[in-house]
Amino acid sequence: SPGETMQDVEKSFALALRYPIRIARFYNIIPFPATELYTWLEKNNLFLHSQKHILNNASHFINEPCFWTPEMSAQDRKKAFRKGQKVSQETRRRHIERKLRIPIFLRPLASYILAMPFVDSMLMSSLCVIRLKEKLKKIFQQS
Repeated sequence: SPGETMQDVEKSFALALRYPIRIARFYNIIPFPATELYTWLEKNNLFLHSQKHILNNASHFINEPCFWTPEMSAQDRKKAFRKGQKVSQETRRRHIERKLRIPIFLRPLASYILAMPFVDSMLMSSLCVIRLKEKLKKIFQQS
């Protein structure tokens, strides 16, 4: 947001990694018409694309910056987003590692695999996998 620097973003990442949270998500902010941000960006001519293009493709700009500020260039915003994705995955991995009830030496590897975006997505959306997870949970709880 206006006035935010890369140092501010780094502090947000550090905060997310400091606490035992389930997951932290970081996105690029999308300015919508009739908001203070939109008006400020328009007044200062800081949009990277036409407003029509941004509004018609808003979901794309969650992953891609649609404006820059004097404090953070478009390249800085892209770098921050990529690092935010890594921080998000790391918070997820740490959460999984804390929850796993397997031998401690296997937890880092298992949590790394389970936190991979495609594995996490598959596990969260597949009914068969969900049922298998429930059965495995019962088995491990009985042990």
